[in-house]
Amino acid sequence: MKKTRKSILALLLAVMMLFSFMPATVFAAGVDDSPALTVTLTEASEGAPSDVGGSAPDIITSEQQAGGLAAPIVTAPLSERIAADAKVSAQVDNWAGLENEVKNGSATDIEITGPMTATSIIMVSRSVTIHSDENGPYTITRDGAFKGSLFHVDTVNGDLTLQDVVLEGGVTVPASLVLVENGGTFELRSGTTLKNNESSGNGGGVCVTGNGTIFNMTGGSILGNQAPLGGGVCVLNGASFNMSGTAQIGGAGTNEGNTANESGGVHVEGNGTTFSMTGGSILGNRSVNYGGGVCVLNGASFNMSGTAQIGGAGTNEGNTANARGGGVYVEGNGTTFDMTDGSIIGNEVSLPYNDGGGGVCVSTDAFFKMSGTARIGGTGTGEGNWSVNYGGGVRVLNGATFGMTGGSILGNTASGNGGGVCLSNGGTTFNMSDGSLLDNTASGNGGGVYLSDGGAIFSMTGGSILGNTASGNGRGVSVIRDSAFNMQGGLITAQGGDTVNVLSGGAALTVSGGAVMQTDANGTAIYGREISADQVKIADKGTVYSRGKAVAYEAIGLTFPGPTGDGLVILQKGDSAPYEAGADTDLRPTPTDAMVQWDLEGGIGGIRYEKGDNKGFLPLDVKVQSVSPLPSATYTVTFISGSAVFKEVPGIKQGSAVGSGWPDGPVKSGYTFDGWFTEQNGAGTQYTNTTPINGDVTLYAKWTPDGVPHTVNIAINTPIIPQTGDTANPLSCLLLMLAALAGCVSLLLYRNCCCKKRHG
Repeated sequence: MKKTRKSILALLLAVMMLFSFMPATVFAAGVDDSPALTVTLTEASEGAPSDVGGSAPDIITSEQQAGGLAAPIVTAPLSERIAADAKVSAQVDNWAGLENEVKNGSATDIEITGPMTATSIIMVSRSVTIHSDENGPYTITRDGAFKGSLFHVDTVNGDLTLQDVVLEGGVTVPASLVLVENGGTFELRSGTTLKNNESSGNGGGVCVTGNGTIFNMTGGSILGNQAPLGGGVCVLNGASFNMSGTAQIGGAGTNEGNTANESGGVHVEGNGTTFSMTGGSILGNRSVNYGGGVCVLNGASFNMSGTAQIGGAGTNEGNTANARGGGVYVEGNGTTFDMTDGSIIGNEVSLPYNDGGGGVCVSTDAFFKMSGTARIGGTGTGEGNWSVNYGGGVRVLNGATFGMTGGSILGNTASGNGGGVCLSNGGTTFNMSDGSLLDNTASGNGGGVYLSDGGAIFSMTGGSILGNTASGNGRGVSVIRDSAFNMQGGLITAQGGDTVNVLSGGAALTVSGGAVMQTDANGTAIYGREISADQVKIADKGTVYSRGKAVAYEAIGLTFPGPTGDGLVILQKGDSAPYEAGADTDLRPTPTDAMVQWDLEGGIGGIRYEKGDNKGFLPLDVKVQSVSPLPSATYTVTFISGSAVFKEVPGIKQGSAVGSGWPDGPVKSGYTFDGWFTEQNGAGTQYTNTTPINGDVTLYAKWTPDGVPHTVNIAINTPIIPQTGDTANPLSCLLLMLAALAGCVSLLLYRNCCCKKRHG
């Protein structure tokens, strides 16, 4: 009998251990009768990586399981991941549902499952991300009877992110597609497009206003919108706009450009208001007045760097303004534009007003600083900016200041004056200490620089003005009336015509450092008309060199007084000019005794001379900056497998796909390769060999463990997860256990009965 009891106890213990390994369904206590969200508990099969906490299983939704998806890699304990999944995720299929979830729900990640029609404003006062499911992006279209913004982000707690979704305006309204104010934050990511909104208010696509309010655009596009100010984006009253990555405002396609009375692409206005552009492009936008691409006004600031590009060389890629600033317009006391990198190319000013600035126009006490490798224009087809009148590259007027410490203004064209730069009006200044003005063209005067009347001043302490041309006067520089050009360093050269032209009473040229050079035997280094003798001065370390005439005056009876101090005028042997250089004893050879030529040693310009046995190099302290090629319009795709680079594919043109350069899938024991994604572990967007490339891209391999997982189904009524002590329904488990126990007891009794009969 004792043996029987021990056997029963042992069997019961074995049954209990058996049940501990069997799958079970648990029902969480809910707050209402909403349908339960079924989640599958999955233990990875052999070969799968172990969890960081030991062997905790992963979860996938029942919908994913039905679709044949394998379990993802375990990265966090089960309890944490179930709670997180139930808390942050939601799906909606209509506008009312989206509005309700944003307003009343707790999900921070909302997935839309199809196209929608917007019938009301969705107010965003918490942090939420809205994106399409894997079949998107889906379009949200404003209903014809609805006249407001689709999203209004308000208060410092409002934080909206849009990804892989299209907002379609479709009707004329007094509002932008997205309004952000009072310290709110809006982020626009890849796959998102805001388009075709015609607003009678500010900002056709996005309006951002108020101190502390932020708009971050890391991808996506804003296309074909209209507004009085800021056809694409309007940033006001202390707000900030940060643009980077592959973000694009406007485009070259039909009706893709944004339009406005002012600021076709982006309007930035007000003290403390900032626009930082470190990447992306602003293309094909149009302004009726100022700022085809960008307009910065009244104390605002614009910082441009990195790979940022305003305008383009392709058809319809350039931005256009009728009056000022085809690419960028900057105006107002305290207003600044700081360009340390990037390019402004292919833009134009199209109407013959007395304004201009195909690339950039700076006016009314504003300040523009250009440095680093920044570029305005280019030497490739379609890269130069163009103005129908003044300043093909840059126009500076009405007391504004331009400081150039690096970069290049090259390949621009003015149908009037100032192919590279045009300055005019009192108090307007251009300070150049480095950088280059190269290969610009004017149909009128001043191929490189044109100083108009009104007291404009150009101060040059370094850099170079090279290879510019003009049909009129001054292939390098033209100075007229009351303006002044002061040269203390750097180099100005030209061929044919006159390198520097000084015209009319009050115009002045002083060369006290650096060099003015004419390389054509038929040209003149400095040509003066209608001026007095003391308006052209060669003094201190200033040098004039010419193969033709060095300094010539058109005025009858006027004689050039010659250089003073250590000033130097040098002529090529055999040529003639009003003035012959000094005695040969001080290494300033006369044209009848020596051979001289302009040369460079170690990047420093100077005169190489030869007279009998007396040979040498006379440095003129002119630093010549080489012009590096324009930034490449190609991109690199990098493939990462695990933690290592699997392959790099460089040289992909913008908008093209990798194509035949796409790599075969990497091999990893125990896993199946499942594609390349923009984020690790299969997150982000999947790319294939046909996906267009619009920037440098890093892609990560996705891996799925081999083998068949065993599963336990857990039905969870979202968003409430049972806590310790909650009541669960044990009925099914108890019935099954009792049935198994009864069967085991019956077997034991039968066995005991058989034993008694045998041993009678």
